[in-house]
Amino acid sequence: APAGARAATPWGATLALWLLFAAGVAWTFPSGGYRVMLALLAAVPWVLAAPARLRGLWFGSAATAPQPRSAAPLLGAGLVATLLLTGLALTLPKGPYVAYALAWCLCALALLLLLRAARARPARALAIGYGAAILALLARVPQVAGYWGGAAARTRALPAAAALALLAAWGCASRRPRWPDALRWQGTQTAALVVVGLVGGVLLGGRYMDDRFASGSADLHTRIVHWEHGLGLMNDGADWIFGKGLGRYPANRFVSGYVEDEVGDYRLQDRGGDRHLLLSGGKHVLGWGELLRLSQRVSAFEGPVTVSARVGADAPVTLQFELCRKHLLYDNGSCTVGSAKVAAGPGQGQAIQVRLPGPGLDHGDWFAPHFIVFSVAVADSGRVVRIAELSAVDARGHELLANRDFGAGMARWFFTSDRYHLPWHMKNLFLHLLFEQGGVGLALFLTLLAGAFWRLTAGHARDHELAPPIAGALVGFVVVGCFDSLVDVPRVAFLGYLLMLVALTLAPTRRVLPLGAKA
Repeated sequence: APAGARAATPWGATLALWLLFAAGVAWTFPSGGYRVMLALLAAVPWVLAAPARLRGLWFGSAATAPQPRSAAPLLGAGLVATLLLTGLALTLPKGPYVAYALAWCLCALALLLLLRAARARPARALAIGYGAAILALLARVPQVAGYWGGAAARTRALPAAAALALLAAWGCASRRPRWPDALRWQGTQTAALVVVGLVGGVLLGGRYMDDRFASGSADLHTRIVHWEHGLGLMNDGADWIFGKGLGRYPANRFVSGYVEDEVGDYRLQDRGGDRHLLLSGGKHVLGWGELLRLSQRVSAFEGPVTVSARVGADAPVTLQFELCRKHLLYDNGSCTVGSAKVAAGPGQGQAIQVRLPGPGLDHGDWFAPHFIVFSVAVADSGRVVRIAELSAVDARGHELLANRDFGAGMARWFFTSDRYHLPWHMKNLFLHLLFEQGGVGLALFLTLLAGAFWRLTAGHARDHELAPPIAGALVGFVVVGCFDSLVDVPRVAFLGYLLMLVALTLAPTRRVLPLGAKA
């Protein structure tokens, strides 16, 4: 083939591999779960790489060994390795996992040595060792399944592991490659199977997706009503042409006149040097997830925690205080909660104190730390409270909060609404752009997006190595954007625009021509 020519993609082998693995996941996942799926997935790269290294065990070159060779040495070595690892699995704690990991490492080591070995007699011994390690690895899959899911999982894992073994044997026992021998293609297919496995796990892992699909029609109806309500807030032609302005959607919803749109509010107020925060509760139905919270991340603490505050209110109101493990939304159930009644006292301030019980919270494992968040919220519908200062002191006497008197404005504080999301954005990328930037802004965005897609798929950048992943990322951005706003989150908006700009500025790849050829 001429230099610079690109090999045709073997779509037949690719699709067959995807379907085979998807069938294996569908067969084993109900009883074996993610552990068996990962055990099968981790064996795939060694199975795909086997034919290029083991084909010579069956067939030599036409000049030296035209007749098929015996596979007895390979099978014998595989049986010995399997028996040794089986004994190891039966004697060690979590033995099946240890034996599987050891077999996997032996496959990796044997392949690495094969790649570095010259085509000489020692390479045949390495190839036999590599094949034996693969057989021992596949024999561990049912053992892993049985350790996790019992006899039912072991029974289902047996045919899946046998199918991979037969696939490897079919590829090795052929004089011509059944699939590409290139490690790059094999690595790409392994990465693709990760996606296949994740999709299978999501669809098969319990009733969550079933419930989501079952409620799809109701969810779509809710979205349509929400979109119509948002577009109804655009008053005149200027709004449709130039939009309401960046970030103006929540404010317009708040003054729409609908009770469900009045979700609460917070603002700083400074009167004669007396700075305080005005915090109000929403008028919609209030539950744990619907409260408007003002929050701050804090360090680990030992409980109980004493919360003190200087507050004032024109009408009786209840303040709720929380210390929870959470990232931004949705605590994981590790919370300590307390509340305090604030008596009515127009123009007056009062001190309150609340004790949050419990032993305290830490950040968990160093490799997957939990954030700890202090929050305050108004628990009464439509009531307003003035907060001049907040303090949270743990059992060791350590102050947990910073900027307690709001002297630095809202630094370190942020608000959240855990589950009541509709009043904050349009839940559609394109309608949200239309609301904020009008038809002009939406047209410019669509032009930018279309130009990026054209350049990646049919334009000068279509042959660039980054074109497929960037195009895939933009497809995902658009698909999610059909049901969420995306650009109202600065980091997500930055990534979306960055991908489009990179797509528009990718340098065209230059084809390498053979020596002496004319361009």
